[in-house]
Amino acid sequence: MRRSPSSSLWRHLHLTPRKPVAMQNLDLFAELLPTAPPAVQRAKPRVLMHVSDAGEREDGQHICVMTCRICGIKTDWLSFATMTEAKRGIPCEACNAAKAA
Repeated sequence: MRRSPSSSLWRHLHLTPRKPVAMQNLDLFAELLPTAPPAVQRAKPRVLMHVSDAGEREDGQHICVMTCRICGIKTDWLSFATMTEAKRGIPCEACNAAKAA
């Protein structure tokens, strides 16, 4: 017959039921893990000019007028090899010069 923890034998032997103990997660091979690289300072984001008008010349060259959404500067017609290249945008010289200073 099993005795309960409150019985006199348990108290006499100073035995108390144990509470579950959380296991510590020991890392036995910590020296083999890669360490984090030092933090690298990122460059400030550039302000880009985007396509405001687009077309195609007679020879098939893609041409676009670019406009900056921050300062409002517009370019003349610029030629691009592909329309995707134009849609990626070009850096705004006025805004990026102001940020660099």
